[in-house]
Amino acid sequence: MLRTIIVEIPETTFVVIEEQAHNKGIEPSELVVEWLDEAIHRIQNVEPDPLDELIGALDAPIHDLAERHDEYLGQALIEEIRNGPSIR
Repeated sequence: MLRTIIVEIPETTFVVIEEQAHNKGIEPSELVVEWLDEAIHRIQNVEPDPLDELIGALDAPIHDLAERHDEYLGQALIEEIRNGPSIR
């Protein structure tokens, strides 16, 4: 059974869809259906990461690593340049 959905999209988005559909020789609506099918397939086939269970399991002295990882990497690089590589 087919269902209809109406979606309003920006003109710039439609132009991209239209160009891609033209390149494939199909209608823009067919391309959107293909993309949605592919996205749903990817979502349904994503297996949970076994490491997710470990999130928060360790007590680390650095609590903002996700937000400041670039800064920490930069600090480590500067330290390595000044002092040479360190083995920990």
